[in-house]
Amino acid sequence: MISYCTYKNYLAKYDDSANTLTLVHTPTGATSELVIDGLYLDGEKTIEMSEFSRCGVSHTFDSENAVRDMMLTFVPGETEKDMPTFQIGVTVSSKQIRVQFHELRQYRIIVNGKILNGNSDDCFAMNLKDTPTEAIRCAIGPAVSLYDNGIYNKTTDSACSIIGCKDFKLYYDWEEKLYKFKMSTITEGIAEIILFKVKENILADKYDIDFVPLKKRGNYKTLPAGWMTWYSVKFDACEDKVLENARFQAEHLKDFGANTVWVDWEWCHKKYEKERFDGVDNFNPDPQKYPHGLGFVADEIKKCGMTPALWLGFTNDQCFTEYEKEHPEISLAHCDTWSGKYYYDVTHPEYLNGYLPKAVQQVKDWGYEAIKFDTLPNCIFTHERFHENMLNPDMTTYEAFRGLVKRTRELLGEDFYMLACGGYISSILWSAGVFDASRIGPDLFTWEKFVMTIGRIRLYYPLHNIALINDPDNVVLRDEYSDYNQALSRISVVSLLGLPVTFGDDLPKLPEERLDLLKRALPIMDVHPTDFNKATCDGKTQLICQKIAMPFEEYLVAGIMNLAEDTTVRDISFRDGLRLEDGKYLVYDYFRDEFLGIASEGMEITLEPYETRVLCFRPLLDRPQIVSTSRHMSQGVAELLAVEWNNNSLNVKAELVKGDEYKLTLYLPSGYMPTECTDGVLCVNGNIATLTFNPVENGEYGFTIKF
Repeated sequence: MISYCTYKNYLAKYDDSANTLTLVHTPTGATSELVIDGLYLDGEKTIEMSEFSRCGVSHTFDSENAVRDMMLTFVPGETEKDMPTFQIGVTVSSKQIRVQFHELRQYRIIVNGKILNGNSDDCFAMNLKDTPTEAIRCAIGPAVSLYDNGIYNKTTDSACSIIGCKDFKLYYDWEEKLYKFKMSTITEGIAEIILFKVKENILADKYDIDFVPLKKRGNYKTLPAGWMTWYSVKFDACEDKVLENARFQAEHLKDFGANTVWVDWEWCHKKYEKERFDGVDNFNPDPQKYPHGLGFVADEIKKCGMTPALWLGFTNDQCFTEYEKEHPEISLAHCDTWSGKYYYDVTHPEYLNGYLPKAVQQVKDWGYEAIKFDTLPNCIFTHERFHENMLNPDMTTYEAFRGLVKRTRELLGEDFYMLACGGYISSILWSAGVFDASRIGPDLFTWEKFVMTIGRIRLYYPLHNIALINDPDNVVLRDEYSDYNQALSRISVVSLLGLPVTFGDDLPKLPEERLDLLKRALPIMDVHPTDFNKATCDGKTQLICQKIAMPFEEYLVAGIMNLAEDTTVRDISFRDGLRLEDGKYLVYDYFRDEFLGIASEGMEITLEPYETRVLCFRPLLDRPQIVSTSRHMSQGVAELLAVEWNNNSLNVKAELVKGDEYKLTLYLPSGYMPTECTDGVLCVNGNIATLTFNPVENGEYGFTIKF
């Protein structure tokens, strides 16, 4: 028999034949299924649910509080005098379902459950408690941390959670491909309560945006990574310099994951100038810098196997163009700004159906497949300042801006990658749901500006890879702006958080050790946030926690960054800081290439000025295991395809890059010693073994280490 209890958008039903209590939020379909495993005493199951003779069900309606109640009473058989009678109360309201476990003397109830919130590919575990966080937290794959208590659906912007039970553990079942949980409760005279509730419009309300789930478009199933002209060479950008860097990138970085070359604003600007009178404008590239035209440059980039991307600023120009002379009705105002003097009314039909289509079509004709749309803050500010000059001043600036970005998307098509450039809250959030990405910070040549960008990441990271890709702008690694520790910190933050990696240096001139930093950051991993609470910062250090889940192992990588010029020490709590389950962990320092030992509760980390320590925490096993890999700072997830322990052998399959020496670091418990390795060079030093291998081609490689 199935018994129901419903109120408004929530439904609870109990199936006594399967001993299953199902809780449902009907608008989203979010569901939690609870199955009572049994009653436990002193850690041992003493009563099976089948031993109860029946389950009585009663219903009441509390009209004053607008809730419906269902009481499940489990009654022992007449001969079972030592068995308790116990009850589970279910209360359904308009906001949640409450499940209350009534008095059971000394018995503990063990409950197994599932949480479903749409297609598993669209969902991930989250911390949905209103708790402070001392880290920017993210994950790769269906990872679950200690504090996670719910499932977020990135297509519906909703999350369902289980709240209340202290002994609650969420995990991912790889075979069934869904999230499950296990919980236990002991009442001891006090009823314990859990709450099942769904929160809708989470990011829409948090950021006041028109929420649309992010699409992975065109060439960008993996986010853009590659060279950009502006930070690298500024106004010295030209055809030769672009193609020199494109070809260098193709030879040295493409196999690692570099996929894009960005031609920035210098194609129609030669300096910071308000006006230009030599015929160069949004329709005409600088012929001295690009003698063969921008179409030729795009074709050459494609020949290198990469995507050409172009800066554009089609809301204004630095000269009084022939188009504006013929159509003066598109003029909004002539005012001095860094990007030019002549601003257009972006709401005017002649602009939307004449100027903009012509300007956008040339970008497509040239062969570019991604854009960086700049001047957007200036567009917003100018339409505010000269609002009365708009064709329809009764339209808000927000409406005008949304019309501009939607029309641009319509003209470029669904496959174009669109980056909104600005760094102000209006241009960051107002383009959400239409543009793919938004630059979230200022120009960041200097370390101080980079630290400002970390603050912006803390603010906007919950949107990343869900509604809007957070673009931190270029990673600048050269000595002029970064010592080695600063360069390492810049690339580590961007890579660990799965943000676009845009190279801001003249690549052929970059020292080998810094070029290697780019290799260790690529490819950009598919990373999502796991905590919507804003991360804190103590002003000295920033903690980043990246939880990784693969079918064959789960582990955590932490980036601990020193923001200041003095050496500092950071205490790391495994439980509260890293949100790791209690236990022992192998700790490895990636950039120092050093095994730090086995730790269980916490540790002190000393940080040199501006340094980031990228540490890997893998749960200690009772047999040989991987402790770190060299390919990527995520230390495994970028290249490991399979890891299996079988017949006293460790079998590893990895996707490797030609000519990039690969090092697999293993931990050996006492009593284990490698006797044979199918490939590579194996060295043993105490409890640590390293296998090094130099792949001659890109592709999959297998290693078997026998013990």
